[in-house]
Amino acid sequence: EESCDFVKEQTVDVESKHEFITETEEVKTTESEKEEKTKTTSRHKVVTKVKEYHWKVTVNYSLFAFPGNDPESGKIVLQSREASTVIVTTGGKQSPRPSKFIKKPIDVSLTWLLQNVSDQDSFNCNFSIDREATTCRTPRQNEEIFAAIAFFKKMTDWSYRINNYIKRVASLTCARGASPSVEQESHADIHSINDDGVFAPVLPLFETPVEQSKESNALTSSSDSITPTMLISLGEQRDNEEMSPLLPIEDINKFLSEQCRSLNSALKKLEDSFPPSSAQTLISAAEASLVLLAHHIDSIAEHYCNGVGYIEEM
Repeated sequence: EESCDFVKEQTVDVESKHEFITETEEVKTTESEKEEKTKTTSRHKVVTKVKEYHWKVTVNYSLFAFPGNDPESGKIVLQSREASTVIVTTGGKQSPRPSKFIKKPIDVSLTWLLQNVSDQDSFNCNFSIDREATTCRTPRQNEEIFAAIAFFKKMTDWSYRINNYIKRVASLTCARGASPSVEQESHADIHSINDDGVFAPVLPLFETPVEQSKESNALTSSSDSITPTMLISLGEQRDNEEMSPLLPIEDINKFLSEQCRSLNSALKKLEDSFPPSSAQTLISAAEASLVLLAHHIDSIAEHYCNGVGYIEEM
């Protein structure tokens, strides 16, 4: 929700950017009848009186998850914030923005993702392809992959809209520097955020199978490779994993751990570059984090779709 309220009207003196220089020369005759010349330099600036109109723009948003179709039923708030800024206009008392604006919710269904998590205790991923189904033709042409790609495309669209909305809100702060009576918000540029340093754990990677002893597998597939910071894990070991061309489960879990580590590192850098969420600025570390996560969602979706296409062409 956004609102725009009139705060005050005031007149300020605005100096011109140009300076006018005037030089005068005075000639005096001394007692010895000699002429002495002196020069005087004067500098002038034009000062214009400008009538300003100050407006308080407030933005209030909430990011939450909810079951079913009713957003108010059992919702879990993940992040919410209210902040404001002052916009200064000249030339007339006309509001620069609507007095009240409620944006249509930006939502996406997580049903497919949750359906592929086994239970709430272990959060193990249980995605698989039914190779016996008549609709399964290739690694890419089957119902399970169709559903996965459809989900990631929806997530990409959601992250794109979130990213655009936050950057549009950030553009409101540009008007703060238009007046000498209002200081511009000082922080890093929201448009410079990217996820280049965040590891995307989606790789179309195979390895030559090497038979290992059961004792070796038991050691390498230890649950120590599953860290408590991971959102989901892939369990400990697949059936017949010894001769599988796929990477061992413990290695993939390490990929997920590296994703969490690099993501937390990137979020920490944003906290150092942007104001805290408690500050009264439209853009804080909270919004910067959403932009980073939106970029990362897009990267994961791109890696997944490209990876599936790569396997299809093998």
